[in-house]
Amino acid sequence: MNKSKQGFKNLYLHILFILSIGGIGVQTLTSCSAVDETLEQSSSSVIPSSSSVVNSSSSGIPSSSSVPSSSSLPSSSSPQAIVPIYGEPITDARDGQTYEIVVIGTQTWMAKNLNFEAGGSKCYGDNSVNCTLYGRLYDWETVMNGEPSSDKAPSGVQGICPAGFHVPSDLEWGVLDRKKYRDVLNIGIVDGTIADLKATYGWQTSGYDTYGFSALPGGFGFSNGNFSRLGSLGSWWTATNDGNKALTYDIEEGNVITIGTAALRSLRCIKNYNPPPSSSSYNPVPCKSGISADGILCDDRDGNEYKVTHIGSQFWMAENLNFKVEGCSEDATIAGMSRADYLCPCSNDNCALYGRVYSWATAMAIDPTCDNSYCVSQIAEKHQGICPKNWHIPSSAEWDKLIEDVGGSSTAGQMLKAQSGWSSGNGMDAFGFSALPGGITLNGATKTDVGTWWYILYGSNSHRTVYIGTGTGVSFTTGGSNSVRCARDPLF
Repeated sequence: MNKSKQGFKNLYLHILFILSIGGIGVQTLTSCSAVDETLEQSSSSVIPSSSSVVNSSSSGIPSSSSVPSSSSLPSSSSPQAIVPIYGEPITDARDGQTYEIVVIGTQTWMAKNLNFEAGGSKCYGDNSVNCTLYGRLYDWETVMNGEPSSDKAPSGVQGICPAGFHVPSDLEWGVLDRKKYRDVLNIGIVDGTIADLKATYGWQTSGYDTYGFSALPGGFGFSNGNFSRLGSLGSWWTATNDGNKALTYDIEEGNVITIGTAALRSLRCIKNYNPPPSSSSYNPVPCKSGISADGILCDDRDGNEYKVTHIGSQFWMAENLNFKVEGCSEDATIAGMSRADYLCPCSNDNCALYGRVYSWATAMAIDPTCDNSYCVSQIAEKHQGICPKNWHIPSSAEWDKLIEDVGGSSTAGQMLKAQSGWSSGNGMDAFGFSALPGGITLNGATKTDVGTWWYILYGSNSHRTVYIGTGTGVSFTTGGSNSVRCARDPLF
């Protein structure tokens, strides 16, 4: 959907909200597609005609006293200069309803609350207008559709979400909102205020909708048939149950609370995780060096392609380098071989998946004797080494920035590890870095279930590596043969 049409849709829903909070019912629209159809008509038809307005004083819609005053609205734009990234809208094959989707970091969310009419679900106040605006309210058993609780990321629980989407776990909400885990894990993509997630309309105190998430305050329902907090509280189910009660994510102050599963809450679905290709693909036809529109880096030296991820202000390769320099061995066995034989072998017998491990001198593309000395004078600023054109061996400062951006050294391992490929415990891959255990070769021996990557500490007389092992953290070590992850040169 183009920005102009998205803007008209938001305006139309805003008009519905203003009419509803004044105690006026509006002709029910069965889906977002109905709004789309309305937008295709002339501008004179945007506001419903008087014949389509019906009395709904008993609808449970907030009274006119809840109309937001101009003083309660935030400034017209967020302090953060971020342009929302909208994906292709999806249509729920079960009922034909259409939902906008928005890409936020490594997650893809529905940009609207689910409005699928599952058994036991209700519209707030039993008024269909509220379903159009805020989606339906569900109890937790209905949301889960018989599947067990999950605290994983992704949850793996489709529940009543459309095909290709699932019910987000408590942890997945934490990946979205850094403030949610501010006292536990310093993780999260959204590093602003709750106003950055709230829609620009529909709230008594509206938000900035900085990321296009468009959170709306659908309120909640009680098992006795009563309802509360429409217009002032958004509450969404997670797929996580702490044993007796389910967790919800609430936007008012970004709280997470534990409540009985019989209560009625909103549901926001998240797209299933599609991991990067499990191997760097080889294209014998030379390609144009650079990042394609779909985030693929092509190495024009050999045609290998690599996923790329953008974390904070940096671009990183999301796969280990698999460049076969002259003399590289195809044999992954290390013990008993001479240095000439084990130059850049395939990691864990699988170059396509894990890339290669390189000695220091090979990775830096400098004199081979530098493996046994420091050769500081041969290391340049933004040193390319064996990285593709316009990419370089990352510095200690760049790794430090990456670790800070994903939550700090104590949890960065969990955030950066891929969701598969680690026998000692997979990670969340919360930022699309997809760290894999390429192993480390040191003194003729190989340790396979660790990830180690070369980096440069300028002016240092040592060969430095970043180390991710069985725990959740990241540490630093020296020496051996290690994997390479390249960082993008500055654009300016």
